[in-house]
Amino acid sequence: MKRWFTLIELLVGIAIIAILASMLLPALNRARESAYKASCLSNHKQLGQAAAMYGSDTDYLPSAGPSSYIINGITMGTVAWKGILALYIGNTDKLENKTSYGEVLSSKVFRCPIWRLERITNESHREDLADSPRYGGGYGLPYVQTRTYPSKPVDRRYLGNNGVFQKINAVKRPSLTVLFGESDDTGQAVTNATSYAFVYNYGPGSSNRRINGRHDNYTQMVLCWVDGHAGTMSNQALAAGKPIIGQSATYNYCYYFWMDVK
Repeated sequence: MKRWFTLIELLVGIAIIAILASMLLPALNRARESAYKASCLSNHKQLGQAAAMYGSDTDYLPSAGPSSYIINGITMGTVAWKGILALYIGNTDKLENKTSYGEVLSSKVFRCPIWRLERITNESHREDLADSPRYGGGYGLPYVQTRTYPSKPVDRRYLGNNGVFQKINAVKRPSLTVLFGESDDTGQAVTNATSYAFVYNYGPGSSNRRINGRHDNYTQMVLCWVDGHAGTMSNQALAAGKPIIGQSATYNYCYYFWMDVK
């Protein structure tokens, strides 16, 4: 004789499954986040290795370029750093067509696994990024044109400032100077689609900054430093910076982003 579940037994079974799921989901979410962070760290390490190879060939660091900067027939302009790294990551210097080159620029190496195009709140920016994926991906090079450092040449502020390619030995503290990091993916203080390929800091309390670590509930930022090592730092610590010898505390926020750290 067949015995069917009673309603109470069925409800108890469902409740047990729900309890087990609630216990497992946080662990699964943490595991997924750890995998995302590991993937992002791997990307930054590859970018760092590509930058090191470029530096070995040229003695210079990758940078933003002038508006007319062209690589493999594609006008890269201020996002020249991505085109330069693509040559070393994908061996695309041996490829003759733009499609193959573009595929490298759009590959996962240049994309944070958590970055999503739909997070861009500005509709026109979102459309531009969809048409020009080399601007997106969530990774940026330190670049800004409007900030100057007291008594120092303007082209020494940020690695990519004004399209000036900097020599590796110009960076005084390579292990403490950001080379690549996670840039904004919401449109905060972004004036055009190109700006999503850069990261910078205007201070912990400023709305005009591009520190946007997406890991550990948006509290940790994955970074690659000029010396080539990759790691994480809290958004708060990165934004706060450290005291710069001989400068007012108002410049603390520049510590990890400006080349002239002494």
